[in-house]
Amino acid sequence: MKKVSALILAVLVLISAVALVSCGGKPDATSGSSSSSVTKDTGFSSEVTEPTQSTATTATTETTITTTGTETTATTATTEEPVPEPILPEGKSLKVLAIGNSFSVDAMEYLYDIAKSAGYTDIVLGNLYIGGCTLEQHVGTLAKSTPSYDFYLNKGGKWTKTRGTIPDGLRYADWDVVTLQQASGLSGVEASYEPHLTTLIETVKTSCPDAKLVWHMTWAYQGNSSHSDFAKYGRNQKTMYDSILSAVREAVLTGHKDDFAGVIPSGTAIQNIRTSYIGDTVTRDGYHLSYDMGRYTAALTWFRALTGADLSTVTYVPDEYRYLLGTRATLAAKEAAENACRYPFEPKASTYVNDMDAETKKADLEKLGLNPDDYIMIELDIVPYAYYNSTAGMLLTSKAGGSTASNISNFAASRLLSKKEIPTGSVIVLESGWKYRPEGWRYAGAKNSDKIRPENTSEEVVRVTDEWWGRFVFRAFNLSKTDGTALTAEEAKIAANALRIYVPKAGK
Repeated sequence: MKKVSALILAVLVLISAVALVSCGGKPDATSGSSSSSVTKDTGFSSEVTEPTQSTATTATTETTITTTGTETTATTATTEEPVPEPILPEGKSLKVLAIGNSFSVDAMEYLYDIAKSAGYTDIVLGNLYIGGCTLEQHVGTLAKSTPSYDFYLNKGGKWTKTRGTIPDGLRYADWDVVTLQQASGLSGVEASYEPHLTTLIETVKTSCPDAKLVWHMTWAYQGNSSHSDFAKYGRNQKTMYDSILSAVREAVLTGHKDDFAGVIPSGTAIQNIRTSYIGDTVTRDGYHLSYDMGRYTAALTWFRALTGADLSTVTYVPDEYRYLLGTRATLAAKEAAENACRYPFEPKASTYVNDMDAETKKADLEKLGLNPDDYIMIELDIVPYAYYNSTAGMLLTSKAGGSTASNISNFAASRLLSKKEIPTGSVIVLESGWKYRPEGWRYAGAKNSDKIRPENTSEEVVRVTDEWWGRFVFRAFNLSKTDGTALTAEEAKIAANALRIYVPKAGK
């Protein structure tokens, strides 16, 4: 019995330690109090169960049943779920300088607008950029008097660029936070961090003694990435991700436990979103983040990690990707960021998955002689009583949006989809009794002539080819019954699954 009690105590101590490190909490900090900017984490969506916020942790119970001979006993243990401590105190100030490279450019692109939409008013963002810059190269610039960096600044919603040095950047503002990171290819190579990390820490502390030092934990490459440094990890995404976690634990959180106020777990957030219906497609070239979902997820992670703010207060979605980042996609991104901040060293599976009806997928693809394991079903976000008219532009007309058009009840419509989301080799499956118009646009905001506008089709299987895309770069689907009559309430629900699109998995 003493051994069991000791074991339970050890487990609870270990869990408490994990909670302290979690997304912003200093490894040796206490959890007696916590503060947040805007609203302290009350749960960003009804689809995600959130812990109670009145204390630093939420207690959940787990019962283990043990049978010995004829006697069965139940032991109930309490497990504490971590609530991430914000790196910054409560307030409306967010002044962040990154000493980084293209990965910090990706991660910070939407940070200003995200923070502004959540109520922040004193925002200054800076990024000292050299492409592919390692910790060693950053240190090497300190001996140079000539500017080595593109110094990106955002003080009013737009990024500007000048040339500068690390001292220039550190002196520019009264920074709340200064972030450091390793170059992506070396991010999982612990031996590459020192002695350069120590030198950079000393440099930052000398110039900005009041700024909090934060580590930006970057992401593993896409599974089929051709990046030369991917070979360091056997061209295996999980190996690279695990190596990054290990390097950050040892070189940063252990080696400099008194220097860093926290970690921004972008790498874990990206790993999380890869388990959603989005899949392993959140980079634009195998390693830099995609302009839509990739960058958006990373920026949400920065905001959540730094401020502790409730992500439901974030209303910003990049205008140029608003129709690509539908409601479901933005919720998936927020969930990925939230889970990363709660569990920075433990990827969590997304609840926003696409294979909700595995039997339907299996039947659809096996009927066509295809292996279901080689495809994923993309989320179409079908909106009932809605349609696009590409001769008028890219806007969705819907009853929910206030339309009183006489034919609005005849249609349901998908979200806007890019060519990247429906690549060549994808398969479109349509239920009998339905038809669709695969609206298309050659560029954002385009208006088609009647001659260019795609026709309706009731073909039950369409294989996507280069010819199917033609000169279009965006598509959306207007779905209706073959007889063209109005949808009943029940038929509007059925419409959500009447059209299915399967895309090949990366590398297939």
